Amino acid sequence: MILENSNFEDSPLPKFPSRISLVLEPKMLDVYMEKIANYSFVMTMLVMASFFVMLGQIKVISENHSLAQSLSLVTLSQNLIWNFFFFTIHFQLSIQGEYLQYLGLPAFWYFISSFTFESRLFILVWRAQLSQA
Repeated sequence: MILENSNFEDSPLPKFPSRISLVLEPKMLDVYMEKIANYSFVMTMLVMASFFVMLGQIKVISENHSLAQSLSLVTLSQNLIWNFFFFTIHFQLSIQGEYLQYLGLPAFWYFISSFTFESRLFILVWRAQLSQA
């Protein structure tokens, strides 16, 4: 970082530079693309693992109605919104630049997670709590 100041007067007031220049260290594009691809792969695997957990939870809830009544709708709805937020962030980044296109894969899986699995879990718990009242 280079700071330039044209005023060198002796004064008790703080001096502010008239111009600030930042010199960034150049990086290779392949390293940048590798990091994006690795992040995309890890996020996709995490979402896939959450699919299996959610499928197991849906199976247990559909067999045991009292367990569905014990789950919190607020927590499920917050998780649903959180996954949709992750979908929107990854999707927006994937369409912004040509180098971020790998983020489209986790965006797709977050979308599937939110609207297929978590919404089904939310509906099952909602119906169970409505039948309880």
